[in-house]
Parts: sequence; structure tokens; C-alpha cells
Amino acid sequence: MDTESRVKKVLSKALVVDDSLVLDNALLAEDLSITSLDRFELLMALEEEFGMEISEQDFEGVKTVADVVHCIERKRDGKNTVLNFDGIIAVRLKRSGLVMTTSPCG
Repeated sequence: MDTESRVKKVLSKALVVDDSLVLDNALLAEDLSITSLDRFELLMALEEEFGMEISEQDFEGVKTVADVVHCIERKRDGKNTVLNFDGIIAVRLKRSGLVMTTSPCG
């Protein structure tokens, strides 16, 4: 199963929503009604599913299901550290040492 399918499965189960609602462009807060407690439980479920530690900082700026998938892929591949500076996301690419600004999670 690919990363996207696994993330969607975790989201559906953790948020107790129908699979048909977990679309790439679905907004976590608005469309899936995620609360701060749900967000915490989702992070724990994603950590368990992917066998990695995910901090709140890693999840900053994540607004859609596609953002969640992208963050997991980037973290799994060890390509970035995400820092949020007043809404601007800075991504430090560990392998090249380059710094660039971009959308949430790279």
C-alpha cells in the first residue's frame, strides 16, 4: 500500500469518517472537523502506522489531506526539517545544506 492510501486509511479510522470524505483537497479543520484533540490522536496514529516520530512542529502549516501525505513522505525520506516563521515555511534540505522557502511541508 502506498503512502497516500495509508495516510487516508489512518485519517478515516482516527477521525471516524467515511473513506469517501478523505480526499486530497479535503481541509482537515473545515471538511473533516478535526479538533486539537483529534490532531494529537492523528499524530499518534500516523507515528504508529509509519514507525516514525512526528512532532507538532512537523505538522505546522498542514491544512489538507495532501499536505499530510506530503509531510509524511518528506519526513520518511529525511529530506527536510520544517520551521514556521510567521506563516512562511522554511525548509532546510539536509543532504544539500540548501535553504529555501516553500508551501507547507516542502
